[in-house]
Amino acid sequence: MEKSKYENLTDFSLFKFLKYLHNDVGDISEYEGVSSYDSTVEDVVPDSLKKFGLELDQIDIDFFWVTLKLNWDNLSEHDKLDFELKKPEVSEYKIEIKFSGRDYYTEYGSQTISAYSSESADGYTSSDDFSAWECDDWYDRDVHDSQTDDWEIDSIEPVKNYNEMSEQNTIIKKLMKENFENVVSDYNMDELIQMRDIIDEKLKNRISFI
Repeated sequence: MEKSKYENLTDFSLFKFLKYLHNDVGDISEYEGVSSYDSTVEDVVPDSLKKFGLELDQIDIDFFWVTLKLNWDNLSEHDKLDFELKKPEVSEYKIEIKFSGRDYYTEYGSQTISAYSSESADGYTSSDDFSAWECDDWYDRDVHDSQTDDWEIDSIEPVKNYNEMSEQNTIIKKLMKENFENVVSDYNMDELIQMRDIIDEKLKNRISFI
């Protein structure tokens, strides 16, 4: 996962950069809902920090811009670092895109009818009773050419990180264990022994298969 190289700045250094940026921006309300990819932000952040000789990639601009917005009120009230800086955490986001377009294709389908000869079946295809679109099975499709006319963003969702997934798996395993314990508590000793033998046999088969 890509991160800003300025994440590891000391709080004092980060505060100094943010204070310069805060003074140059002036009024954050003019940037309501504006992301770091906006052309204005892409100009103001590097211009404000160029006096420090910082080399800023897009992810660095994003880091400074989001951090600035998180701390705006405190930066407006304090000239010294006598508050705790809020720092954003980088995440991965999945962007789902929906495309709309046209295909030029050949599609293959089949119908089944009852007839007493192939001539009768052939005649059926020329009659008013026949509809090519009422196939029993569409079994193949060849796309010769396609054209994408438009697209739109379908959704943007955070990608769950490993720790979140691991925590969910732990919860699921805990629930399974508790549920299993509740079930087996209703069995007597002989039934539990029989169940153990069945599980042992299943595990042996599984191991030998692997």
